[in-house]
Amino acid sequence: ARAIITNLPAFDQLSAEVRQRVVAMAQRYATTAQLTQLRKLFSNAILYVNEGLVDVVDAHTYNVHGRTRDHIVKKHINILTCDCDLFLGKGTFAGLAGECSHIQAITLMSTSR
Repeated sequence: ARAIITNLPAFDQLSAEVRQRVVAMAQRYATTAQLTQLRKLFSNAILYVNEGLVDVVDAHTYNVHGRTRDHIVKKHINILTCDCDLFLGKGTFAGLAGECSHIQAITLMSTSR
């Protein structure tokens, strides 16, 4: 809840279309108890979008300037993959693989293009 409250100003800066996408994603995460993804959405993904921290490398590759380091997100058909620990389920997220804020940012951006 703290991540949501803290980042409400960043949420308000998003376009109406992207805000709707954030709300839909947040509802999906909340109803499926994906609390890490909900926190990552508000604490990282919306900031990546607002701060222009996503570079389009080519039609299938994105570079997200994350909080700890840069991450490569690749699009394979309509599936996004990332090289980060959360997506891969390793490091501090060992056994807890899931959608990361880097993929979330790409998903949010793709709705406004």
